Amino acid sequence: MGSYLVISVRFHDGRYHGAGEWPPSPARLFQALMAGAALSGPESLRVFRDALTWLERKEAPTIAAAPVIHGQRVTYWVPNNDDYPDGDPRLIGEVREKKIVHPVLFDQNIAQRYVWAIGTEPSDEEAASLIADLADRLFQFGRGVDMAWAWAEIL
Repeated sequence: MGSYLVISVRFHDGRYHGAGEWPPSPARLFQALMAGAALSGPESLRVFRDALTWLERKEAPTIAAAPVIHGQRVTYWVPNNDDYPDGDPRLIGEVREKKIVHPVLFDQNIAQRYVWAIGTEPSDEEAASLIADLADRLFQFGRGVDMAWAWAEIL
């Protein structure tokens, strides 16, 4: 039987504000891992590049997630920073964009788990080990308000 890479993610407050999906897709996890890798600058990204490419090419993981209930839908009006009237940033108050947020609520004590089969090559083990190290750098998952942390194991 082969080995597995298991990344477990916990959210700070049992809410997820990502648009339209639960559990968060593997692509969102990949983005969060990339953000964590970038914390130490471009050199850090170079260290993890091959491992991230390895993960990106893997089949979709098996995902285990907490059951959810849908929270209240809330509408915010936020600045559209790409559309200053007449190019004048002092007029930003005149430009607003509707943003609807519909969080899901869940037990924050239940970790979300993403499980990949590693493979049998030595390079697979090395890549999985680097991804496991990278999981420790995860600090948010989804939108910026979705603070989270992760850890990984090779089983």
